[in-house]
Amino acid sequence: MEEQQPKEEKKRQGRAPKYDYTAPKFLEMISDLAKKGYTDKDIAISIGLSYQTFSEKKTKYIEIAESLARGRSQLNTVVRGAFLKAALGGRLVKKYSYVQKRCECGGKDPNCPICDGGGWITPEQHRVVEEYEQAPNIMAQNRWLMNYDEEWKKQLKGNDPSDINKVEGIDIEVTFNKKEDLDLQDRKGEG
Repeated sequence: MEEQQPKEEKKRQGRAPKYDYTAPKFLEMISDLAKKGYTDKDIAISIGLSYQTFSEKKTKYIEIAESLARGRSQLNTVVRGAFLKAALGGRLVKKYSYVQKRCECGGKDPNCPICDGGGWITPEQHRVVEEYEQAPNIMAQNRWLMNYDEEWKKQLKGNDPSDINKVEGIDIEVTFNKKEDLDLQDRKGEG
């Protein structure tokens, strides 16, 4: 006769977890993927978990949520810096192009070290560099001020979106595409 163990002594049999969800190596992998701009779903797929399982583990283990936040915070800092540079403009941008030119020998010297007797300088040998300044991005400046300047927010706060053209310092021209819009505007002006 086989001796049976009491129910409370029986250990749960099952598959071992795929990862140690609190291990520094696992958490670093999660943070690195978040730093690359991966969404939670992308991260789950990349590490071989279902999105549902990953969401459950993120809720159960605070370390996972902290790793995600840390990685995304670092990415946000880089993006914020690039956004500000685009808003301000003035960055020197270089554009490289390669131009094919005739060699001085005109192809008459078969031993020419520049064209090997072909008469043309290869594009790789003659690179043209154009430099220009990037123009400021007004939309990026506006977005930056909306997010980080309290005075700018106060100026726009509480205004009805339809009255945005009446806010001091902002000049907006409204264009209508349909006759009904023009008729509606005329009626507003009369009332």
